[in-house]
Amino acid sequence: IELVGARSAFFDDVIRRMFEDRVPAECRDDIAVFAVGGYGRGELHPASDIDLLILIGGETGPLAAGIGDLLTFLWDIGLEVGHSVRTVEDCVREAEQDLTVATNMMESRLIRGRESLHEAMREATAPSRMWPSEGFFAAKLEEQRSRHRKYDDTGYNLEPNVKGSPGGLRDIQMIGWVAKRHFGVRTFDELV
Repeated sequence: IELVGARSAFFDDVIRRMFEDRVPAECRDDIAVFAVGGYGRGELHPASDIDLLILIGGETGPLAAGIGDLLTFLWDIGLEVGHSVRTVEDCVREAEQDLTVATNMMESRLIRGRESLHEAMREATAPSRMWPSEGFFAAKLEEQRSRHRKYDDTGYNLEPNVKGSPGGLRDIQMIGWVAKRHFGVRTFDELV
């Protein structure tokens, strides 16, 4: 718990510093950088990708060079960075079409930039607007069944995949995702 939390905090600090260094000051009111997925939960395991959502308020235009510089720096120092650059409207469109994207955005956490963009995205992708609780559960259950078939429906392989096999990490995470979606909370603490 300490290691994955400390890794997340360390890379948050790196990204914040690079944001300040690479994104022009006059553009900072129109952009926000979020950790998503496991990194968004504050669980950055060794060798995990650093998944980022770069949310912009409008056209990429003057932000493009700063975003490019930020991502290039992260790649240059050897990080595996997964990223998307979207507007709130893009987030809605992608989340409606792809449950994985909707799940990823549920676990988004602001690293640096405009908080109101985050609130707008959360509101636009809320269960009252898309993927209501029952539909989200049904789709996640089918996703789980498909994943289990991939691992021969058993957790008792000679070398089981501790993330994707039945009873693995994804199954535990699925319980959290479904509960968070149903109760409209962001964290396990809020769920309690």
